[in-house]
Amino acid sequence: MDDLLECFPVEHRSGKVLILINMLRSFGMIQKFARAKFLAEAELDQLRAEIENCEQLYFKLDRPKITPKAQWLLRHVIPFAEQHGFWGLASEQPIEALHAVVNHDLRRFCGKRSFVELFLLVIEAQIYRNFVFDCM
Repeated sequence: MDDLLECFPVEHRSGKVLILINMLRSFGMIQKFARAKFLAEAELDQLRAEIENCEQLYFKLDRPKITPKAQWLLRHVIPFAEQHGFWGLASEQPIEALHAVVNHDLRRFCGKRSFVELFLLVIEAQIYRNFVFDCM
């Protein structure tokens, strides 16, 4: 990350640039806890401290925009991890993968004029795909 600072002219190596670089460092530390495993109490404490650090940096920015993912990270990850003992085992990646497949099928059948027919074809393709991959 220190190399990243070298990309900026000297006169811009303070303020918002430093905050953003430190936020990237913080995100990197937070990401280390997003493994598919249960977290020890010490790891939960480290995760909590890093999210608090990230939040402090986030609100130092001029008019920070609270996106749904920022809201989830800053307000819901710690309670979830404390309740369940993990964070990385829960991921949106599987639904994103399915979303990509459905989008592919929607493009494949886009010549259909009826939305009902289009979505029936997408569902049928998914049923066939599940049969092939689950039964073969």
